Amino acid sequence: MTTWLVAPDKFGGACSALDAALAIAAGLRDVRPDDIVLLRPLADGGEGLADVLTPLATAIGTADVRDPHGIPRPARLLELGTRLIVESADACGLRHLDPGALRPWDASSAGVGDLVQAGRAWRPDARLCVGLGGSGTVDGGIGLFTALGAVLRDRYGAPLAPDPRALDAVHRVDLDAVAPIGPCEAWSDVDAPLLPTDGAPVSCVDFAAQKGVAPADRARLTEGWSRWADALARSGVSVDPHAPGTGAAGGLGFALLALGASLRSGADAVLDAIGFDDALTGADRLITGEGSFDAQSLAGKGPGVALARARAAGVPAVVLAGRVRLDPVPPDAIAITPPGEPLPRALAATLPRLRAAVAALASRDAP
Repeated sequence: MTTWLVAPDKFGGACSALDAALAIAAGLRDVRPDDIVLLRPLADGGEGLADVLTPLATAIGTADVRDPHGIPRPARLLELGTRLIVESADACGLRHLDPGALRPWDASSAGVGDLVQAGRAWRPDARLCVGLGGSGTVDGGIGLFTALGAVLRDRYGAPLAPDPRALDAVHRVDLDAVAPIGPCEAWSDVDAPLLPTDGAPVSCVDFAAQKGVAPADRARLTEGWSRWADALARSGVSVDPHAPGTGAAGGLGFALLALGASLRSGADAVLDAIGFDDALTGADRLITGEGSFDAQSLAGKGPGVALARARAAGVPAVVLAGRVRLDPVPPDAIAITPPGEPLPRALAATLPRLRAAVAALASRDAP
């Protein structure tokens, strides 16, 4: 009898982490009905964090917040013991935006400020944990700052509108009225820095295209983030924009550090919260997965961290992904989508293909 630890992340656009885990479990039971299957759906701080942690919550609340274009949305507040966990993507997530009409220079992270304030009002003494990832914003967190009371000014002292275009001219930041966020951890879904550095394979600007930033605007955006960091330093708040994790969620990692938060790997935080290591201790094999397994997966995403922990523990592991975008393809990574298949068809077929791929894997080379 084999014990399988099934710990996938979501397959973006296709299914949640839980649905992926259930499909994988079904594939295992199709061919090995007597085996033990442990389900531990993953998240890494980005979209899906609240879904994964809701079953563990000791209390659940909601708050009305602004989405990237200012439309009111409900967002979740999760109490886990002495921690209050919120998902920034509930407020400024890419999922709230029309993928065919993205307007990155109009998209604000102000709703994350709404979420932080609502959480503090709901559980003022809790340690706030803000999940970062899946954002539809690239404003470096200026929306968050202004929602908490900051005023952005240009070099002549004139106030700037609290939107991403302020990155073009911000010179100083009035921080006197900023509401304190209290003890806070920023759970980053990637360890990418805000500004490019030779030591990091990807930086914040590498995620900008998926949020609608044109290639011609990449330099403008990077210069704006540098200007934003300089403005904060000029105002007495110095955070290194080249530090790992500052580029998470369109620069929200940088902004939260500037507000006094500590930075933690979201994947590590979630794996600890769901008891991953305890489950791994009793497992013979790990199956993880996500929609696209690529360089970002190895830069702090949930499946990459789960793989690293399995290898350290000597537990054989495999990754199932819609697509594998690594060259060469790792021997422990399996793509379930045929090359060249149109995305809508691939997304629709994700769950049955996960089930079939796992059944084939378990039949062929189970431990």
